[in-house]
Amino acid sequence: MFAEASPESVELVRGHGHEMGCHGYDHSPQRAFDSLRYEEQLKELKRAKKVIEDVAGRTESFRAPMLRINEDTVRALEKTGFKTDSSVASQRFDGPFTFGSERKLKWLLAPRRPYMISYDSVVKEGNSDILEIPISALFIPFIGTTMRISPSVTKMLRKFLFC
Repeated sequence: MFAEASPESVELVRGHGHEMGCHGYDHSPQRAFDSLRYEEQLKELKRAKKVIEDVAGRTESFRAPMLRINEDTVRALEKTGFKTDSSVASQRFDGPFTFGSERKLKWLLAPRRPYMISYDSVVKEGNSDILEIPISALFIPFIGTTMRISPSVTKMLRKFLFC
């Protein structure tokens, strides 16, 4: 984990007034949150959060590695004191090109604006305590897979989303 390997970098970023978020402890596909049981997710979140908070103080924001979460993640985030998540990429089309592709098909119709996540589906509004802040999208999301598959599409998205 980066915060463990380079705490001075975390302190530098925090010292410049930036919020520190959590990206989990392990980025390997075998430890993706959507493939872990609730108890394993809880353990992973507690471990990562402790490392970050020991260096940077209170941490309430989360984004899952590879953007892979499930309904258990919502409860695990609540239990560990997170308030926001930004792991849902609305209009996500990259399913066949990434891990967990079959689970991401339902994300095509996810809300594009912030919403409280449902306990029944992470891509639906509900009454959990976790505010989902979806990743920016125009007609496809601005995510790493898009960047790898089609750099020209990424340039176009950047022009519309960030100008």
